[in-house]
Amino acid sequence: MTFIDNNGCDDRKAGGAKRCFRFLAVFLAALMLLSLAEPLQAFAVAKPSITKQPTDREVTQGKKAVFRVRAKGAGLKYQWYIKLEGGSWKKLAVASAKTAKLRLTAKAKHDGAQIRCKVTNKGGSVYSETVTLTVTKANKTKIKLNSKWKYADEAVIHSGYAVLYRATKNRKEIVVGVNAGHGTKGGGSAKTWSHPDHSVKVTGGTTGAGAYKAYAVSSGMEFRDGTPEAVVTLKVAKELRTLLLAAGYDVLMLRDGEDVQLDNVARTVIANNKADCHIAIHFDGDGLSYDKGAYYLSVPNALKRMKPVSAHWKQHEALGKALIRGLRKNGIKIWDENPLDMDLTQTSYSTVPSVVIELGNERSKHTAAACKELARGLLAGINLYFKDK
Repeated sequence: MTFIDNNGCDDRKAGGAKRCFRFLAVFLAALMLLSLAEPLQAFAVAKPSITKQPTDREVTQGKKAVFRVRAKGAGLKYQWYIKLEGGSWKKLAVASAKTAKLRLTAKAKHDGAQIRCKVTNKGGSVYSETVTLTVTKANKTKIKLNSKWKYADEAVIHSGYAVLYRATKNRKEIVVGVNAGHGTKGGGSAKTWSHPDHSVKVTGGTTGAGAYKAYAVSSGMEFRDGTPEAVVTLKVAKELRTLLLAAGYDVLMLRDGEDVQLDNVARTVIANNKADCHIAIHFDGDGLSYDKGAYYLSVPNALKRMKPVSAHWKQHEALGKALIRGLRKNGIKIWDENPLDMDLTQTSYSTVPSVVIELGNERSKHTAAACKELARGLLAGINLYFKDK
């Protein structure tokens, strides 16, 4: 009788035993490989994971911008990339671009550049979050709205930036926020809450009493010769900036050009965090046939218990009175009925001394010489305020 076992070994043939042993050896080897597969997987290199992301940086031109990334994994390699405004992603070639800490000398072309890091090992690669490099000229810094600042989430137009100018001599270490009224394209098509507690306005203005929301930034009026108010407020603001810097004040220009994409809430929140006071420059579109003079807008009694007004309205009043004193001292006409109570978005959200100053109306002179005179009067008032303080 012939036997053929289940392993395919035929005992009738010569060498059957050898074939049988070879089959068994292969079978056992396969079992061993299968048993080792799972332990071997434990030695496979894991893809890197980033444990600490780089952050945005703002540096003065010519200084070093430092970006750091932290990752875990075996055999890590780093490569930093940059994308200039309007460009595409490119590898950075500086020595530190292949390390976890990038040190890049900031140049003018780097302003607004995006930066990220690629971390690689045998298990794969991962990119860090993309961050932004802001490069400023000496004594001049862009200030964007920080979403973590109190009331920042109430702003609806906030893609623009203010500009902080630093005095170079006789420094007072005081930052004056100068807000050239109006000048935000699209501001009349959007609205913000009138108050932080979302209550209704108690007086009229560009937005009427009883409204829960106010225009984000109104377009302003036109002078009798057709000049937009926003053009004149910016002229006065720039003249004031020059005088303030010469006097040793730092200046936060909340609107530094024809258009700034910051609504009234955004401008106020930036001033709250970066300035020691906030002065908004306006002219009144009252329709009168004569120049009635300057005045400031005071806080209505009905708002003096609302937060944050309750803690700051006396400071607002003191700043307004000082500005009027300075203007009067410099020969600027003052309205007989100064001040005028007005429920304003600005003072409703302000946590620093804050005032809206109306420097006249649509009949007021607004030549270059007139704007300089108004700026001198405002400087005198600012000096009085901080002297009294």
